[in-house]
Amino acid sequence: MGSRRPNGKLEQGTDHPRGQAFMVGLMAEALIRHYEEIDSEDGRILPAVKAAVDSVWQNCGVTYTSGGNCGSWGPDVYLLTAPAFAWVYKMTADTQYRDQGDELFAVAAKDAYYGSGKQYSQSFHWSFDYIKWRSEAAAIQELASNLD
Repeated sequence: MGSRRPNGKLEQGTDHPRGQAFMVGLMAEALIRHYEEIDSEDGRILPAVKAAVDSVWQNCGVTYTSGGNCGSWGPDVYLLTAPAFAWVYKMTADTQYRDQGDELFAVAAKDAYYGSGKQYSQSFHWSFDYIKWRSEAAAIQELASNLD
């Protein structure tokens, strides 16, 4: 799951010198798949994914960078990370993750380059899960509001 430094930051992720923001999305995908398909009782996964997307948002947000803490971060790779935001929103009902994921998704849909197989594959690798979890979360919220 990775370790934390004394300052509380994740050992792997956007604050790590070898980490790149899009790699957080790849790590989150593996953890989420494990949680959903193998062990939904593993209480370490949600906090780890939440901390990872918080780190991406805090350090990178919706920016266009090359190098530094974010690595190559821009619309071409946003859809590698946006699904993790939707999953955290679904799991926590915290609209911060919905709004941040929506922003990443919208900018990627508008500005990403899809002209090569690499960018196309990156963008659509698991972006459909974003739509699935975002829709499930909205349905859960609507159901909950109807029960009140």
